[in-house]
Amino acid sequence: MANSSNSNLYTNAYISKEWNGGYKLEVDLSSKFDIKQWGLNFKLPQSSKIRAVYGVELADNSNGSYTIKGQGKYADLEPGEKTKAIFIIDTNEKNAQVPQFIALNSYNSPKVNTFESSVNANAKIVEDWQGGYKLEVDLTTKLNASNWSLNFKLPESSKIRGAYGIELKDNGKGNYTISGQGKYADLEPGEQTKAIFIIDESGQATIPQFIAPGSSNNHLNTSNSPQINTNANISEDWQGGYKLEVDFTTKTNAKDWHLDFNLPNGYNIRGAYGIDLAERGKGNYTISGQGNYADLEPGEKAKAIFIIDDGGQKALTPQFNLMGSTMSEPVSAPVYTPKPQPQSKPTPSAPATLSSSAISVGFE
Repeated sequence: MANSSNSNLYTNAYISKEWNGGYKLEVDLSSKFDIKQWGLNFKLPQSSKIRAVYGVELADNSNGSYTIKGQGKYADLEPGEKTKAIFIIDTNEKNAQVPQFIALNSYNSPKVNTFESSVNANAKIVEDWQGGYKLEVDLTTKLNASNWSLNFKLPESSKIRGAYGIELKDNGKGNYTISGQGKYADLEPGEQTKAIFIIDESGQATIPQFIAPGSSNNHLNTSNSPQINTNANISEDWQGGYKLEVDFTTKTNAKDWHLDFNLPNGYNIRGAYGIDLAERGKGNYTISGQGNYADLEPGEKAKAIFIIDDGGQKALTPQFNLMGSTMSEPVSAPVYTPKPQPQSKPTPSAPATLSSSAISVGFE
């Protein structure tokens, strides 16, 4: 375990899981002060390769050097605010290592490259059918992005049949460039637009990585992380609380998957079953697979059950997002006529007790 304090940003890094040829590294990040646009450098042996990252923006500066920055609402940290970074690292059967995290511009920081692209892309497959799929890409920026463009690559077996919302250039051999269309050719801070692709594919649906022109393929983006599909429904509702059931499925291999969600003030999770649950403060939670479901194979399903106290408010179905992506506001449950209420609300056996770290609870 490695603890460090740099530029008022505190890190607690540890290996939470290890297997033959790789490991899972978790880094808890917190601050006692206001920190705007924070960043940290770290270094890994060149024999190691980061296969997936959750919770932060990551830039590969080559030769084993990396930079992480806050993602979404965690780009800035307020006093006492916490966030978490999770890395899945392949080691080629070498020993797992916990790197040291160093503040940007400190005296012993390695030289790093800046993030070339000021436009962030969050891609997801929204429909999938035999022979093709629909890919949606949300494009946002925190900077002024004039005449922006992004490159991406698809397998040569894929063919883009339709593209909407952007200008598309086919560079050959599966390489493409997109740029803004019309009034979205330039993006102002906070402005967003959407690209939609209809893609013919004889093999497996692919989420490409979008990178700035001229850069090496060095940005590991959570849009390339495994896509977990969720189906949440309120199965019971009583005065003061409700039971939420969530089915999880994936069409890709999802190793050590994590999802974020948020509940408003006044809502409290009293019991959680079938997943590992970590409370991150201010109504924010992270869930991950438990036991045999820590990794999901294509077509495999898992289920989570939550018992939630709502203090007499309306039952809500939260929005589940890949860890670190921008959270949506919870939505109200569909209106329906409840069954006659029992005299007392159901009491699940051995409910989980939440703590600041992940907890493991049994499946009901």
